[in-house]
Amino acid sequence: MRQQLAILFAAAAAAATLSLALPVQARAASNHPLGIGIVLGEPTGLSAKYLFDRHQAVDFGVGYSFNDFVFVFADYLYHFPGVFGSREKFFTQLTPYVGAGAILLASTASNRIDGRYFTGGGSSAGLGLRIPLGIEWRPDEPRFGIFIELVPGMGVVPGTFAFLEGGIGGRFYF
Repeated sequence: MRQQLAILFAAAAAAATLSLALPVQARAASNHPLGIGIVLGEPTGLSAKYLFDRHQAVDFGVGYSFNDFVFVFADYLYHFPGVFGSREKFFTQLTPYVGAGAILLASTASNRIDGRYFTGGGSSAGLGLRIPLGIEWRPDEPRFGIFIELVPGMGVVPGTFAFLEGGIGGRFYF
């Protein structure tokens, strides 16, 4: 269990280091490009998002699932600003997005009834692919965004399995 948590924390540290190494031009793309907050759902955890410009971003997360696993994920997101028109201010502040990313999972269960964790042998760690589909409402003031997303995915290690995640969350932008 300690080894799994160490792997998760190392992946989170690598993601944080990557965000600090972004080019200066990307940092100037928005007045408040970094959002940090939480997501509630399945799974539940901490969420961070870095906006390169109006259309592109990366997001990271770490948390816990009620299906007995902890996780770390990273996604590339593509946004579609203004897709709902520009007549009503509320609708101009809604931005749908789609993305692709990866997730690292580690089981927290000490024993499963069938003796397996992520559909393969006795493995307690897994790696998968994610496709986040969501929408975020981000007004000019306050610098807070509220999002809802649905994330279908597929585990690839230790075996192939499908999963569906989803949640609602909020981030404060710095």
